[in-house]
Amino acid sequence: MSLLIISAGFSDIGKEREENQDAFHIDEKSGFFIVVDGMGGLQEGALAAKYVVEGLPDVIMERTSHQTTIHANSIISSIKESVAEVSLYLRKKVGNNTGATFVSALIKGKKAYISHLGDSRAYLFRDGDIKQLTKDHNIASLLVDMGKITVEQARIHPMRHRLTAYIGMQGDAIPEIKPVTLVSGDLLLLCTDGLSGMIADQEITDLLSRKRSLKFILRQLITRANEAGGHDNITAVLISFQ
Repeated sequence: MSLLIISAGFSDIGKEREENQDAFHIDEKSGFFIVVDGMGGLQEGALAAKYVVEGLPDVIMERTSHQTTIHANSIISSIKESVAEVSLYLRKKVGNNTGATFVSALIKGKKAYISHLGDSRAYLFRDGDIKQLTKDHNIASLLVDMGKITVEQARIHPMRHRLTAYIGMQGDAIPEIKPVTLVSGDLLLLCTDGLSGMIADQEITDLLSRKRSLKFILRQLITRANEAGGHDNITAVLISFQ
């Protein structure tokens, strides 16, 4: 049996940017959700986000709509092929100096396939605690792996904005994919670094713990990110499973 899905999404320009280069897509019927962050340091960041948020859902659903939860390996392969296809398409349409980060969730029955490239993140909230499901693809994360800096130091490290993987990159854009088994009561949060880079995990946990509507919680998350500085565009999708 599948779980009942309820979702909401919100995007805010933040307090310092002149353009919102984030985007998101929600499709409860097909079970696909995505958050995209166009890379402002590269050409046409907003256009890159538009191509990804409009193209990737269609390509992934075309490849996976006939697949069920028992074909996990096939689903994972289809997602990887879809991301590689859209990455190549993006470079052809916008140019070599373009890109976007993304995080997505494809729901199949009681399984969520979390995919990402870059530093957009996915969190699972369960029984009062959150768990980060993605690992940032940036230099700061590599320094953590090498034991050079701590996770907390990585949050403010100057190399946290130097990405090691993203859609539109030269070479193969191969996303990390993490299957997650869902239970009733779970929340999935997909967000750009404009949120996760401004709010500590504990505060995200506190806000997700509130027994309020998804839209209310999202507004609170966006508000707190802006109060903390709002240095970037802020986009989040929140998905509830019952």
